[in-house]
Amino acid sequence: MLPILKKQFGFVELLPFSPEDKSEKVITVSLCSEKVCFDRYEKQMMPKVEQILKPYMTSSILVKPYTLETTICEHLAKAFAA
Repeated sequence: MLPILKKQFGFVELLPFSPEDKSEKVITVSLCSEKVCFDRYEKQMMPKVEQILKPYMTSSILVKPYTLETTICEHLAKAFAA
């Protein structure tokens, strides 16, 4: 999945969170430079990604867009700007 994401215009980083309790769900955060970049990815690439991951999943992918509030995480914002 990461090689597909890296090819997307506006892709910044992928943050995978693996639970200590393996019975819980994995949470992955994809950071994009602009919402329009994510919207394009969701429409064009998400069906392909779902097909690749489907054999390994026990539930469907849930997509929820959020805005990263950079005013309270200035170190992260500076790191992305560098």
